[in-house]
Amino acid sequence: MTTAPAVNHLLERAVVKMLINIGSSKDPAFLFKGSGFFISPDYVLTAHHCLETLVDGQEIYVENHTYGRMRVILEREKSYPSQAIDIAVLKLVTKIEITDYLPLGLITEHNFDNEILAVGYPSEDFQLVRGRIHGVSSKIPQFYTDVTKAKGQSGSPVYHLEMNRVVGIALNLESGSQGGLAGRFDVLLRQWTELESLNQQAIDRWDKLLQPKPLLSKPIVMTWGGVIAAVVLGVWLLLGRGCQLENTIIKQEVGKEATGVVNTGSGNVTIGK
Repeated sequence: MTTAPAVNHLLERAVVKMLINIGSSKDPAFLFKGSGFFISPDYVLTAHHCLETLVDGQEIYVENHTYGRMRVILEREKSYPSQAIDIAVLKLVTKIEITDYLPLGLITEHNFDNEILAVGYPSEDFQLVRGRIHGVSSKIPQFYTDVTKAKGQSGSPVYHLEMNRVVGIALNLESGSQGGLAGRFDVLLRQWTELESLNQQAIDRWDKLLQPKPLLSKPIVMTWGGVIAAVVLGVWLLLGRGCQLENTIIKQEVGKEATGVVNTGSGNVTIGK
């Protein structure tokens, strides 16, 4: 399992606040409506009910600390307003270089009690809430969790800590309980044909990001001068002369004998008989 700090940072960069401009273009007034997250450089997912008060002419924006505030539009033909699915697909209006987006995955009833993480903006403050899957519906694409704690989490990605995939989207807080419902992506992946290839790109990128980094990114290359210096230093230390400020005599038995003095910094190595 990938270490939490690395994953937390990457998740935060891809998660956004959902905002509706209830003012005008010249005099904007932004109303916070929930959370969302990038699934590609162009598309954002959120809970559809976050936009239920949207009226014609009102602009939708997403915002986070990494990319600032960006305008998006609702892709109605790709979205599902029904309570059973409750997913809205949003697309960036202006092309921006988005490099942080999350891969989607699927779960079944066999994932009961697995560890998950909800990442979003409850009460407009960024939080990561850790918990578990407490039940998976066989009738509708939803599952029950204990990670939904406050208003504003709707639209948050629900991240599976072992699979390293977003397996759900936070939908609502169950009244009088310690959790809520999250939507699965079964229908979205099946009906939106382009999403399969987009999600594969996200998977490839995400898995690469989570790979352990090598300690040395470049090989160590030594020149002949470096090799000779290392040999001289090794001989010097082997003879126990490293702390003596005097000459060390080394005999050369092979080939023609040579004499000379090599400066070693704290003493001299004299080559000769």
